[in-house]
Amino acid sequence: MNNRKVYLVWIAILMVFPSLFSQEDENENKNEKVIITDADFEKEIKKNTYFPLANNTKKIAWKNTFYHEKIENVKTFNGKEYIACFEEWESGRVKKIYLREEDGLVLQYEACCTMETIRFNEDYKKGESWESANKKIKYKIITYLGKLKTPYKNYNNLLVIRKIYGRSVYDFYYKKKYGYVGATKRGVLISYVIPRNPTKEEKKEN
Repeated sequence: MNNRKVYLVWIAILMVFPSLFSQEDENENKNEKVIITDADFEKEIKKNTYFPLANNTKKIAWKNTFYHEKIENVKTFNGKEYIACFEEWESGRVKKIYLREEDGLVLQYEACCTMETIRFNEDYKKGESWESANKKIKYKIITYLGKLKTPYKNYNNLLVIRKIYGRSVYDFYYKKKYGYVGATKRGVLISYVIPRNPTKEEKKEN
């Protein structure tokens, strides 16, 4: 695998737009009750980005269930290389999206359309908005100074991206040097990262 493919792999692992395809009916078993450590969140990552390039898969709570975010091999569509990033749900369902990075953009392949969907643009400022390729989903940069409280950690200075799909409104939260940390729906916490090596003591972010 060449350097560009490796680069794409790490982008896909830490995509913070978890669950474009998450459904309202993901309400099966309750999440594991564990507490995260500071070390699990404060890894040393060289690139100062909301989508760091690091070998770090995630277990993510979503409502009353969870999924594991994993990757597959590079695939080519229309002469462009994408990483197959898939979610393996507690129920056994598996869903995939195909992602690539180019010039500060994180792009998603859309089988329906000739255009790709922008998942993030490094140049976007607060208040900037855009649509998915099929025009069904709207995104907006809410702030780069967001706050989020999860069962394991309180966060500050987060990128917050709003997703509007029909009547559903979600806010997704991203921490610089770590990536996706959680999501809310109309202000209510519905998703957060579950640590690999939890402790019994909750840690607070300064």
